[in-house]
Amino acid sequence: MLLPSYKANTFMTTLFALFDRSLSVFQSAYSTSIYDVVRTLEEHWDTMIDAIHIGSLPELYDLGKYRTHIEEHFKPYPDRAQELRMIEKGGEGWLKKVWPCLRVVNATFSGTYAALFPTLQRHFGPTVLLRSVGYGATECRVGFAYGGNDTNLYRLVPASYTEFLGVGKENVPENLVQPWQVEVGKKYEVIVTNNDGLWRYQLNDIIEVAGFTPEEGIPLIRYVERKGVGFRIRNEFISESFLRDIMGSLTENTIGRILEFTTVQDYRKPLRAYGFFVELEGEIGRNPTRAIAIVKDKLQTDKGYKFYSESDGIGDPTIRILKSGTFKEYRHWKAETSAINAGQIKVPTMVADPVTVEWLAERVVIEVQAP
Repeated sequence: MLLPSYKANTFMTTLFALFDRSLSVFQSAYSTSIYDVVRTLEEHWDTMIDAIHIGSLPELYDLGKYRTHIEEHFKPYPDRAQELRMIEKGGEGWLKKVWPCLRVVNATFSGTYAALFPTLQRHFGPTVLLRSVGYGATECRVGFAYGGNDTNLYRLVPASYTEFLGVGKENVPENLVQPWQVEVGKKYEVIVTNNDGLWRYQLNDIIEVAGFTPEEGIPLIRYVERKGVGFRIRNEFISESFLRDIMGSLTENTIGRILEFTTVQDYRKPLRAYGFFVELEGEIGRNPTRAIAIVKDKLQTDKGYKFYSESDGIGDPTIRILKSGTFKEYRHWKAETSAINAGQIKVPTMVADPVTVEWLAERVVIEVQAP
C-alpha cells in the first residue's frame, strides 16, 4: 500500500481508472477489492467527475507526500467528464458504458470470494468476462484458471511440485498421492514444493479433483475450504464451506441478496448461538424471518449440531444485518490498525476476536426476528 490509507489507495486507483476510457482489463487479487472500487465509484461519482473536468485532486483523503507527485499527472479532461455525466450510475451493465473497451475482470472468484460474482457481473454487464486468474498462496502458485466460464476450476501448474494427502488420512509420507494418482471426485489436502529452495509446504487447503486436461492429463482441481477451519460452540464442527453454502441458500425471497458475511458466537442469551453478520445488496428481502428457519434447518443436517440443539446446548441462530459498506469499511479499519498488507485483508468466515465482534455489532441496522 503506497498511500497513507486503504481508502486513499482505493479512491485514487478508481479516479485514475475513471480518467481512462480505453481501460480494457481490471485486475486485483480478490473480488472484494474490485467491489470496493465499484462502491467507491458509486459513492463519489459526482466528485470524481468534477475533479476530472477541472483537473484538480479532491481533498477527501490524506495523500501524504505523494499529493504533489500525483497532481503532476492529473490534468483537466472536460470531454471525458461530459461523457461520464451522460451515464446513469448503478444500472445493469453501467460500468461497460464507463469503460467501453473493457473486456475482462481478473480476480479470485472462488471460495469466499464467489458470493460477489453475480453482483459484479450485473455492474459490468454480460459482455465483460469475470474470471479467476489462478489459485495460489504466498509460497507459490498452485493452479491457473482453466476455462473462462468456471471461476473455480484450476489446472495444476508445473512451476512447483504438488502432492496430495487424502482427507482423513494420517499425515505421513507414505500416504502422499502423486498428481497422476488422484481420483476424480475425491478431496485432498495440497502439499507443494516450490522451485525456490525446494521448500515443502502444507498449504492447509482442501481441494476436489474435477478431472484431467485432455491434452496432457494434468489434474483439474476446485478449491473447497481451509483444512480444520470451522465453527463450533460445543463439540460439533461446522466447516467453512458449509457456512458458505448456508448463506448462499438465502435469496431475495427471504432476507435478500447477501454480499458478504461472517459468523460469530452470539453470547447475548443464556444459550450461545451461531450468529451471522451479513451485508446485503440493496433492500432487505420479502420474508426475512424465513431466513432464520432456513439457517436452522440447514445447520440441523449436521448430526453434532442437531444433537446439541435438541438437548438445549445451542440456541437458535441469529442474523444481524449490517449497514451498507460495512465490510469495505472493515478492510480499511484492518489496514489502519494492523500490519497486514491491504491486498491481504480478507473478511473471515468466522470471527472470534471480541474487538472485531463489537465493531461489527455497532454497525447493525436490523436484527432479523425469528418466526
